[in-house]
Amino acid sequence: MPQPYSDSVKRLLLDEEPNYPELASFDYVGQYQLTSADVSQLEQLAFDEKPMPEGETYEDDYYLRACCAIAQLAPEIAPRIGFTLLAKYPDDDGLHETLPPMFARIGPSAFPQLQETMADVKLNTWVRDTAARSVEAIAKAHPDSRDASVQLLMDQLKRSIDEAETEDDSDVLVSSLINSLMNLEATEAAGLMAEAFRREFVDEWVTGSWPSVQVELGLKSRDDFSPEELEAKVPEHIKALRKNLDQLAKISDGKERSLNEVVALLGMGKSESSAPFKSTKSSARKTQGFGGGKAAAKKKSKKGKKKKK
Repeated sequence: MPQPYSDSVKRLLLDEEPNYPELASFDYVGQYQLTSADVSQLEQLAFDEKPMPEGETYEDDYYLRACCAIAQLAPEIAPRIGFTLLAKYPDDDGLHETLPPMFARIGPSAFPQLQETMADVKLNTWVRDTAARSVEAIAKAHPDSRDASVQLLMDQLKRSIDEAETEDDSDVLVSSLINSLMNLEATEAAGLMAEAFRREFVDEWVTGSWPSVQVELGLKSRDDFSPEELEAKVPEHIKALRKNLDQLAKISDGKERSLNEVVALLGMGKSESSAPFKSTKSSARKTQGFGGGKAAAKKKSKKGKKKKK
C-alpha cells in the first residue's frame, strides 16, 4: 500500500512555485529539503493519478516536478521515469517540453536511454522526437559532448531514413533530427541530410528547403540559388487542407450541416451518419517539433485537469 507523502514531498506537490518555464531548472533539493530518502516517494508521486484526497488542492504539474526532482537526486533513474511517463502520456505537451532541459541538467550520462528511445520504432513518433531534442539540449548545455551528440543524431538519422519507406510519420522524426543537427551546426551531417531531401522524407516547413539548409550551414551562399529554390515546399497535407477549405467556402450556403455531410461534400469520406470521421496522419499531426521544437505557450497536464479544489 502506498505510504503517505513526507512533508518535503507534500510541499513540492502543493507549492505554487516553480512556474512552468522553470520546472527543469528549479532547485527542488534546496527549496524543499529533499534527500535521497525521498526518491521512492517522488517516483510514486510521478505516477500517482490521485496524489491527494478528493477535494484537496494540489498543483496539476506535480508529476513534472517529481520527475525533475528525481533528476537532481538520482539522475541515473530519471531517464527511465521520464520516458515511462511519456510513453504512457504521449500527448502531454508539458512532458515534451520539460524533458529536454531536464536531460540537459543530467548531461551525457543520459545518452544510452536517449539512444534507445530514439531507435525504438514501437514508440510514438513524438516520444522519439523528444529524445532527439534532448540530445541536442545536452550538447548545448555540455559543449564537450557536442561531437558525441552529433554522432548519436546522425546514427538515428540514418536509421530513420532507412525506416521512412514503411513507417508512418517518418518525416516528423527525420525533420526533427535534421533541425537539431542544423542547430548544432553539424556540417559533417550534410551528406545524410542531402539523402533525406533527395528521397523526399523531409517536411520543409520544419527545416527549410535543402538549398536554404546549405546556406544556413555555411556550405553555400544565397547567391548560389534562385529565390524559388530557397523557398520551402508546401507540405502535401497543407495543400490538401487549403483545397478542402476552398471547397468548403464554395459550398457554404448558410445551411447547418453535420460533420459527415461536410466530409461527403468535400469528397473526404462516406456521408452515412454511421461512418466515423477519421483524421489522416497528415492532418492530425501535432505541432510538437514544428519550427524548431518550440511548443505553444499554453500547456496541458497529462489528464487535462486544472488545479484541484
